[in-house]
Amino acid sequence: MKFKLIMILLFITPALLSIETEYDQIIDTEYDAVWELENSQDGTVSAVLDCQSFFHKLDFIYNPSGEVLENFLSFKECEDIYYKVTDCLKTEGYVCIDTDDILYNQCYCKD
Repeated sequence: MKFKLIMILLFITPALLSIETEYDQIIDTEYDAVWELENSQDGTVSAVLDCQSFFHKLDFIYNPSGEVLENFLSFKECEDIYYKVTDCLKTEGYVCIDTDDILYNQCYCKD
């Protein structure tokens, strides 16, 4: 019985911690291949897409606590996320990124 309960909790917990966040701005930084993603209406979560550093990452920053959820990427994944973000902002005006499935390639949230 305990084993079943533990297994159920292991499968449910990641879905509970997943956050879908919409961004409506991509902001250049002082670096060539590092961008900040922001939602002008909701400042609770921002993100930094870093395709320049040795470790390519998409970091979600929870405001105001400053807690960071790091996602390490290959160069191709970083490039794909950048193109998804810029294309969605151009066509839809926003992009939704799920912290549990950052490579989901649609502009809208899964809901």
